Amino acid sequence: MEGGVKLDGWGYEVKTSSDACISAINAYYHQVLSYGRERSVILKAPDHDEACVLANILAAHYLYHSDPSRATSFLEAAKSHLEQATLYERLVYDALSYLVSEDRDDDVAFELHRKLLKEFPRDLSSLKRAQILCFYMGRPDLSLSLVHQLKLAKAQWSFATISHSAGLRNKMDQISAFEKEFVAGRHSLFSPENISDLRKRLENNEEELRRKDKVISELEAKLDVAKLSDNSQAQIDDISSPTWNSYWIKGYSVPYCNIKKKLERTWRWKKLVNKSSFGKFISPRVGVGDIAQNEEKDQELTGSPS
Repeated sequence: MEGGVKLDGWGYEVKTSSDACISAINAYYHQVLSYGRERSVILKAPDHDEACVLANILAAHYLYHSDPSRATSFLEAAKSHLEQATLYERLVYDALSYLVSEDRDDDVAFELHRKLLKEFPRDLSSLKRAQILCFYMGRPDLSLSLVHQLKLAKAQWSFATISHSAGLRNKMDQISAFEKEFVAGRHSLFSPENISDLRKRLENNEEELRRKDKVISELEAKLDVAKLSDNSQAQIDDISSPTWNSYWIKGYSVPYCNIKKKLERTWRWKKLVNKSSFGKFISPRVGVGDIAQNEEKDQELTGSPS
């Protein structure tokens, strides 16, 4: 699997994008340090990432005595991807590949582990391997020198950690009074009293919005009534226009032509309506000139002069 870099249990970089591969490697570390019987868990790591150098070289070292041919295949896989490996992986590869070689020299193998632990002192699995090598070599002095080397590295690492912590503490102490007041203000902002006050303000705002909506609705209703009144007035103005040439008979507006047709169809109109009485019920709604015109029409209908 090509891609990113992850940290193993010691905090060192490993070229892999597989979390499962890193988990298998860390489980193997635990088995080695605790003399566990499930060290074969390391064989799962190359299954998850066949290009991981650390996974392949640890698997090769595990199988070296029990299955040399399979160990060789893992060793070749690690070597083929060595250019993409991290510095930590390359140093582990150098130490273990020499350790499983046929013509190895124990002193050289020890020096390779010393070099690895000098650069990466938190690698306790490599430290244990080097101590076992010293045991079989009969060199407790070399094992003791490794312990002193790691103690010095740990002291330096602890000093660096303490210095970094002190630097962080100094930065925290340099926070301005304004920033402290701001932080304190943010805490007080969410006090129960402020929350209650904000809730009341929100309720008042909602009530004000409802009141304004009601006023807007009333104004819209009045506007509709005014529009309707304007339209009615326009119609009244049209009816009152002289161009209608109409009469009002008992409160009803009837065009003159309609009156003429009715009178023509009615044979009793001479008895019911005369010129004087006709004027009582029919009042002209037109101009003076139109009145004279209408009287002429009346004479034509009645057959008598005015």
